Amino acid sequence: MHGIPPLIFAGTTHLFAISSPPGYNRSADSGNYPHARRPEVVALEATDQIMPIDSYAKDDILTIRIQDERLIEPEQLKRLFDDLYTLLGKTDSQQVVLDFSGVKFMASSMLSKLVALQKKCEEYRAKLKLCSVTPDIMQVFKITKLNKVFDIQPDEATARKSFSKRGFFG
Repeated sequence: MHGIPPLIFAGTTHLFAISSPPGYNRSADSGNYPHARRPEVVALEATDQIMPIDSYAKDDILTIRIQDERLIEPEQLKRLFDDLYTLLGKTDSQQVVLDFSGVKFMASSMLSKLVALQKKCEEYRAKLKLCSVTPDIMQVFKITKLNKVFDIQPDEATARKSFSKRGFFG
């Protein structure tokens, strides 16, 4: 794809990009020029898709920020959790913060996937904390009593600090 940067938009199951060929001038194209090359729509391969997470490690704590605002589609959730499991398998961090600050809505099927992620963290001997969960999503955690399963902190800084807190006996 050449010319101006592509515009990317998501369909229900596919990702598309619109790009303009080199030298294409939208303002000069009034539709009367059959020789003018118009922008093309191309389907992106799965490898071209935008990563649903970003992460960084600092002070032996891996912070993973979910980028998607709406976690609904089964393919989207599969990709997200595949990426999370891959990241967990590659890190040496024993402390993980999953940051929900960008998430505004999630499907109920995400809850079982989060429980499976918690179990995977336990297998890796890593502690998982969730943070920046919106009030609406927090309500779902409370209704399902999963707020008792997960350590949910109000924000990333609090979640990071909570790893260093010691309990009554240690």
